[in-house]
Amino acid sequence: HKITKNEWESCLKYFDYKCAYCGLPMEEHYNMYAGKLRWENLNKEHVIHNGGNDLTNCVPACKSCNDSKWKYNLNEWYNSNNINYTQERYDKIIKWLMEDCFTYIEEK
Repeated sequence: HKITKNEWESCLKYFDYKCAYCGLPMEEHYNMYAGKLRWENLNKEHVIHNGGNDLTNCVPACKSCNDSKWKYNLNEWYNSNNINYTQERYDKIIKWLMEDCFTYIEEK
C-alpha cells in the first residue's frame, strides 16, 4: 500500500480501531507466530483484490478476515452469507470508499 502513516491512522480511527468486516477491536488482534501468541496491528486490506494501493482501496482488517477475503472483491465475500456481515459495517465501508477517504488523502 502507498499510504502515509497519517492516512493509515485516519483509516483506523474512522473504523474505531476495529476490523472493518467483523468488528474485532485492534487491542484484541492477536496472532500465533512461532508457537507464541502475539499482538499485531490490523492489516491494510485491499477491498478490490487487484485494485489500487492507496487509501481509496483500503480498510483495516483482522488476520482472519484478511486471509479469508484475500482474492475476492467486497460483494463476492462480504454479504449476507458471511457470518461476520452486518449491513451497518457494509454501509460504513462503502461510505469510506466512495466519499470519506478522500478527506484524509494527503497531497504527495
